[in-house]
Amino acid sequence: MMAGIAIGYGIVGNDVADFAELAKRGVQASDSLKNALWLNGRFGRTAADFYMIYEYSSEEFGGSKGIAAALGLSVSSQKRLTQSANNLSPLEGGRHVQQEVPAAMSLDEQQKYVADLLRRWIATYR
Repeated sequence: MMAGIAIGYGIVGNDVADFAELAKRGVQASDSLKNALWLNGRFGRTAADFYMIYEYSSEEFGGSKGIAAALGLSVSSQKRLTQSANNLSPLEGGRHVQQEVPAAMSLDEQQKYVADLLRRWIATYR
């Protein structure tokens, strides 16, 4: 029998434990964050799921200007997310039957945007 290649991953300091503690605090303090993280953990997420996560953050921070102030995500980038969620195909979870303009973000780009939003949101519980 031959040994295979092992890939090792190192964690510097307590970064993962620290982030987990922040997430725990956030979930305990905010039903909106708890629901957003539940949606983010679902299998086969679509643009509708990503947009619902955004809507939870909007509820938490008082709209797009509140998100911009608290999380540093520009209002224009939030509009791009909305436009994209509205105009992807139904198979990708687009929110409208008629796509009026091409989506500004692909589904993968929306996923990355929402992951960044969640990281920033969790970091507010420092």
